[in-house]
Amino acid sequence: MKKQIFISVFIIFSFSCVKEKKTLCGSVSIATDWGDLPISAGMIFIFYPEPEGTPIQLDTQADGCSYRLPEGKYKVLLFNNDTRNILFKHLDKYELAEASVAPTAKSAQTLGQPDMLYGCSIDEITVDAQNPIQSQVKIKSYVKKIVANINLSQDGDIKNVSARLKGIAQSISLSDGRPITTETIADVEMQSDIRTDGNVSISCTTFGSTPVAADTPPSQTPQTVVEINATYKDDTQRTVTADISEVIKQITDNNKNEATIELKDMGLMAIITSWKLGTASASINK
Repeated sequence: MKKQIFISVFIIFSFSCVKEKKTLCGSVSIATDWGDLPISAGMIFIFYPEPEGTPIQLDTQADGCSYRLPEGKYKVLLFNNDTRNILFKHLDKYELAEASVAPTAKSAQTLGQPDMLYGCSIDEITVDAQNPIQSQVKIKSYVKKIVANINLSQDGDIKNVSARLKGIAQSISLSDGRPITTETIADVEMQSDIRTDGNVSISCTTFGSTPVAADTPPSQTPQTVVEINATYKDDTQRTVTADISEVIKQITDNNKNEATIELKDMGLMAIITSWKLGTASASINK
């Protein structure tokens, strides 16, 4: 079992309001609304004093956090603490904090699939000894779970199918939820399952498409592509690809999280019937 990795030896309990009796402190209570998302075992809250100061990290239950903090303004990050293969970097700075997934190959191009990561950010809270804070935040998913149901023609002659998702981000910003630009354009191997009826299901989790700068020429803009490789019983192979750059953009919390694309090539037809924002426990056929 992989251990959860935190590159953040700097985060400590800076000082307690109980110990520093001369410091005016206020009560902060933040409840979490998970909606339809699966509730994790616990959460990590990080409070960032403004304009500067040592971050304060708390391990809490999944339903929220109650604590006393010195008066002042804070930014807050919170995320589930039961991830195993996600690396957290730069947690000493609110704006720079990120989650990333380690590569599975020396080339640093092929990534593992990130565990489902849930949380949110709060741009500002003001702690006042005379005015206790009681608020609720909506938990969102930082990770997209992509599910595709594919029907392949000539299914009786197909021996196996593999699929890769190319042109994806390796990291995501915890403060704004945007994929982070890196020099490496990564890919991930998707899980595939050939059913007895000839249909194929593929799925994977990802932080999203590789982001590009606004001034990047269209000809140099990386695409997010599903590459499907089929091996037939006579050992011949065929490959079909589908540019899903726009499909990825449509997978948000603000719509039905569904899109449909179709691709035909050399007699091999792939019909992707649904793309959904899912959960770690979601059925492939949900």
